[in-house]
Amino acid sequence: MTKENFASEKRTGNESGGKKLFWKKFYQKPIYLGIIAVFLIFLIVGNVNAAVCTCSDCITCNNALNNTNCDTVNLIAEINNHVGTCINDPTNFNNKIFDCQEHGIDGDDSGNWSNPTYGIYLNGKTDNTIKNCIVTDFDYGIFFMSSSNNTLTNNTANDNGEEGIDLYSSSHNTLTNNTANNNVAKGIILSASNYNILTNNTANSNSYYGIGIYLSTSNNNTLTNNTANNNTDYGIYLSSSSNNTLTNNTADYNDVGIYLPWSDNNNLTSNTANNNSWAGIYLVSFSNYNTLTSNTVNNNKYGIHIHSSSTNTLNTNEVCSNTDTDIYVSSSTGNTGDNNTCNTTYNYNDIGTTTGCTYSCSSVLVEKATDIFDAVEMLEYLSGQKNFNQLSHYNITGYYKFTGSGDINLPDVFALIAQIVTGG
Repeated sequence: MTKENFASEKRTGNESGGKKLFWKKFYQKPIYLGIIAVFLIFLIVGNVNAAVCTCSDCITCNNALNNTNCDTVNLIAEINNHVGTCINDPTNFNNKIFDCQEHGIDGDDSGNWSNPTYGIYLNGKTDNTIKNCIVTDFDYGIFFMSSSNNTLTNNTANDNGEEGIDLYSSSHNTLTNNTANNNVAKGIILSASNYNILTNNTANSNSYYGIGIYLSTSNNNTLTNNTANNNTDYGIYLSSSSNNTLTNNTADYNDVGIYLPWSDNNNLTSNTANNNSWAGIYLVSFSNYNTLTSNTVNNNKYGIHIHSSSTNTLNTNEVCSNTDTDIYVSSSTGNTGDNNTCNTTYNYNDIGTTTGCTYSCSSVLVEKATDIFDAVEMLEYLSGQKNFNQLSHYNITGYYKFTGSGDINLPDVFALIAQIVTGG
């Protein structure tokens, strides 16, 4: 049947008969059936190949990530003592999932500053997810350059010669539940990178600092629920960076907990910066128009230290038991705030007060201890049988309530017992 005859039958009302005749003749042609069979096989095989590919070493992983038929690449074996860079910027590594499935990618510590090695290196790549990788003993664990809209989740980048995770000139990336500890230089770094989101990451015990955001264009990043403790210099470091938001992060036991030089218009809310050897939160070198709200900053040398920085706002922060001064302001103007809690200030007063903060530390209750076992623990602490970190309701600013020193004393024990007896 010609196309003209088929069309004519449709016009004369024989559409139903014409269709039956057409498909009858169509199915009688073996070539058509062969084409359909090949097409279906192609779809099935193509989808299988695109779904999951596997790799077991750096070479096969690079090949799989470069394969346009592989949407997901799973690492199925440990990679140990690899010489040089492992995942080395495969050309087609876009719109893919690379899942190490908790397997390690381990280098041999052979890199150096002039010829660095990378566990995973991407340049100009987009829309990838890298997850469940354990990357160790390279110069840089995971390094993105000019890469955007990627997701890093549940990765570990420890014990690398320079940095654990580094994003350079890379924006709109999401980092969630990653760990970057014990790196020789830094844990997680964003340099010249904007609009990145860091949530629930840990960057502890790095030689310089835990989480760093710096260079003049590292703006509009969001850090939430991250931990940066026990780093040699800084827990969280913002340099020449503006309009970043830090919320519910912890930066304890560093030299400086949260450090802002040359950074404006950042928002710090509900962060904790305790037990740092120099300062809890330090604004310096023309860091202006920053807002500090509801942060806990205790047991540092200085609590909140503002130097050569102006027009910052401090509201409802808890700044207690700092060795030198709770809130210290020098060579600065226009720093104001209200409803803060502290005992000592220098060159700073809350709005409406003549001296210091609206509230004193000794008046703030910390409702942590609740029963007779807590009272026993408090007595064990007072007698030297337990240290502060061993208390089950440990709180850096006090166990039951703040005192002038922020420590437990015998009246706190009596107050707790009275609360238990009266049911208060």
